[in-house]
Amino acid sequence: MVNKEELDSFILSIPPKSDVLKETFAAVSSGDLVKAAKIAETDEALANYLRNFVNKPIYFFKKEIKEVGQIFGILGTNGTKELLHHYMMSLFSPDDWKLFKLNEKRFSDLQAMLSNYWKKIMEHEKLKSDDISAVISLLPAAIIVTEMLFSKYIDEVQTLREVKKLDYNTILKRLVGLGLFDIAEKIGLKWEMNPKSINVLKAALGVKGCGDSNLCKLARYMHIMFFYVLSDQRCSKRVLMTF
Repeated sequence: MVNKEELDSFILSIPPKSDVLKETFAAVSSGDLVKAAKIAETDEALANYLRNFVNKPIYFFKKEIKEVGQIFGILGTNGTKELLHHYMMSLFSPDDWKLFKLNEKRFSDLQAMLSNYWKKIMEHEKLKSDDISAVISLLPAAIIVTEMLFSKYIDEVQTLREVKKLDYNTILKRLVGLGLFDIAEKIGLKWEMNPKSINVLKAALGVKGCGDSNLCKLARYMHIMFFYVLSDQRCSKRVLMTF
C-alpha cells in the first residue's frame, strides 16, 4: 500500500518551472504583462493551453480571446499567475483517470470553477494579492497527486472506503501522514510560491493557525468553497464529495 516515501518520490518528480515559465513569471511579478505575453508566446504548448483555458464558457467572454497579450491584460497579474500554475499542473496530470471519475475536460472544468469562485472571494474581500490568488491552483494539483498515488491500489482504497467508511482525506492521513491541504502545501513549496500564500493552505482545515485574521478568514472561505465545488454535479458528478 502507498506510503510517505512514495508520496515524497512523486512530489520530487513533479516538473519544476521551465526557463520560459521562470521568465514569464518574472515579467508578471514586475508588472510587465506585455513582456510576459511575448515570452509565453514562444512556447506553443503554453500559448495554446492559455487560449483553451480562458475561453471556457464559465468565464462568459462574449468573443473568443486568441492573443496571449489580451489574456494577460484581462486577467491581470493575479489571474495570470494563477493560470500559469494551472498550466504547470497540466504537465503532470494523468491521461487516464482511474480512481476519480474525471477526464481532461472535467478536471479542466474543476480548475476553472475553483479559479472563478476564488476570484469572486478575493474581490469580495477587496484583496489584490497575486500570490494568494494563485494558491488556489494547488488544490487541483493535490487531487492529481492523490489520483496518481491511489490508482495503483484502487481495490485496497475502495475496501477502506466501503468497510471502514473512510473518506479519501482520512485514508491519505493514515497512510502517508498528510491530508489534501498538506500535499497542496508541499507542491506550493516545490513551485516556490510565496510563504504568505502557503499559510492560507495551512489554515484551511482549521488545524493550523495563520497568525493573521484576514488570512484565517480566507482559509475558511477556501475550505468551504473547495468542498462546495467538489459537490457540484457540473464538474465532478459528486465523485469527490467525500474527499
